[in-house]
Amino acid sequence: MQALRVIARLMIAGVAAGAILLGLTTPARAAAPSPAPESRCGGPLESRVWVLWDREGQTFMAREMVQRRALADGDAYALYDLQGYLQALVDMAVRCERGDRLVALAAMLLPVLDAQVGLPDGGKGWICRGGRVCNDINKLKGKEVVLDSLQFLALASRIAGRLGESPEEKVFTQRVVATLADHLVRLEHSAAVKGLPERTEAAPSLIKDGSSRLFFTDLDLWAIDLYAELAGLMARRPALVAYLPDGWLTSGARASVSGFLRLMRSRLSLQPVKLPGGATALGGDLDRGFWRRHADSRYAGYDGDSPPANCSPGQSAKLNLPADQVPLVESLGWDFSHARRLVTALDAIEQHRDAMLKVFRLAPGDLPAAGLPQAFAVQLLGVLWNHDSTYPLFTNFWDGSNGWYRVAYDNGTGVCRSGTPPWGLTDSFATGGFIAWGRYQAPLSELGMQIYRLSQSADQQATAFIAKNYSQLGSLASSNNRMLTQLMFWPSLVLWSKAS
Repeated sequence: MQALRVIARLMIAGVAAGAILLGLTTPARAAAPSPAPESRCGGPLESRVWVLWDREGQTFMAREMVQRRALADGDAYALYDLQGYLQALVDMAVRCERGDRLVALAAMLLPVLDAQVGLPDGGKGWICRGGRVCNDINKLKGKEVVLDSLQFLALASRIAGRLGESPEEKVFTQRVVATLADHLVRLEHSAAVKGLPERTEAAPSLIKDGSSRLFFTDLDLWAIDLYAELAGLMARRPALVAYLPDGWLTSGARASVSGFLRLMRSRLSLQPVKLPGGATALGGDLDRGFWRRHADSRYAGYDGDSPPANCSPGQSAKLNLPADQVPLVESLGWDFSHARRLVTALDAIEQHRDAMLKVFRLAPGDLPAAGLPQAFAVQLLGVLWNHDSTYPLFTNFWDGSNGWYRVAYDNGTGVCRSGTPPWGLTDSFATGGFIAWGRYQAPLSELGMQIYRLSQSADQQATAFIAKNYSQLGSLASSNNRMLTQLMFWPSLVLWSKAS
């Protein structure tokens, strides 16, 4: 136990202890199974993904997401959704070396990059002019939604970093690099960066109300992801420096990425987790204890069947259980759905560690130690999973809490929701890319394949389970919703290249 604590402190501090970490926590990486044919690149599952994409997905994305929502409606949340819908597909294309598919995706997304407009404070960005979310109630209409912009750029930069040297590919890559620089330079002057020192020194005990001011947020994580992808691009193609401000990489960018990384390291925590079979390994958590009073998570300590709030059309929520009667969950951090961003961001950090050190002239200790994806895979398997291999479910919160999420929530849209019950975010396992962590914990891949089998089964118990817990994979989902969910789910099952 003492050894685990020591290595946890080393890892959080960013000490280069990767070999020590892996040596003392061998159970963190389960023995890799012999890859099943359907899980290999070139196998039947990858083929099925591309058939679905060619028949339905590509047309939907181009017409509905790009042409109508992003371009015609000026809906900035189309940027947010494009990343969510396409990230697993892009990652599979990268794993399986489908360069032609990446080129086609880049061509589809290029008009979105070109749709940016001049901003009052300088630079270019996407202004939210319409759509379901941006409205006069939440005061987002007519403004840039920074989170949406960064989330889309995470997808675009992942594609750009794997493109080739054709003129069309170069145009997309150059546009992405210039856009990344523009957005990151502006971010450096934002409240998010100015507040980094205070947030880095903060402790959970400072959180006295529901404010998110001191949190490590998804915006922070996307910023780190973008700096990592930019470093990878610059290391691979140094000539792209022509699209960046002079000297910025080792001045403003270096200071900003260092600050975000310090914040991230201060919010990482590791604790021993018992895995199936009895082995113990370090499980990773993020922002542990900071979210216990936040409105979205305030009912994490209530796991009853009865909704704590009722919502009626056109009326405010009626609370059946006041929040002050629900005990605080002192260990609470991120919820399961938002944690999907860790799959993308941690992968970017792992892939581009050397590039980040070189391009931004960072010290080795500036980065978290290698092995974070393994630790978070351990947490998912040992803490969030219900340990039922036949009917897998996952808790609503990353610390393993399983109370209600977002009680009486409307997000400024005027549509109230009573809340998400225990196990209600479980479909995030299928749609959030987590199954790709089967490379570190083989049972995660097996659980993904079990959900796939259940979703394809005509067995009454299987269909009832899917309808309740993975409803957008079931027969009652609309054809578009089912197609989109399959595109987020199926690619994450294809884990191994042909040579694996």
